[in-house]
Amino acid sequence: MLKDADKMMTPNIDRAMGSGRRMLLVELYGTTTYVFDGTHEVAGPMIEVLGSLGFELVLPRNVAIPGDGLLPMAADAMHTAEPDHIFLMNFSKDEAFVRHVISELGSFSENRVYRMDSTVAEAFSEDWNANLLAPKVIEIMERASGGKYR
Repeated sequence: MLKDADKMMTPNIDRAMGSGRRMLLVELYGTTTYVFDGTHEVAGPMIEVLGSLGFELVLPRNVAIPGDGLLPMAADAMHTAEPDHIFLMNFSKDEAFVRHVISELGSFSENRVYRMDSTVAEAFSEDWNANLLAPKVIEIMERASGGKYR
């Protein structure tokens, strides 16, 4: 668990949590979307941060994540996870496709899709950890709610 997670809570994040705690973590790389479990080296730290805020990871029904921790899956097939929130780790440069994926994901999450742009180099660096990700998560949730990042 992330130390001092309660200090990261803002009124906007608290309000978002009122919509539910079920969270789906999705990666977009090029034009492929992936779902994860906590064993994946990129997703694990992100899931740790989100869990510290009170989110609970959900996966689409009848999906088994292979040993490497990620599974390619079409965005429209992810609806069976029934998430309250979707966190999108975006590694794609195709802005039109990113908007398309966000629209698909939003269609089954009441548009609660939080986009975090990054690079593959950053995601596989030793800096990719809770200390880096916690402020990013807060920022994307604040931005999505129209609030200002503190």
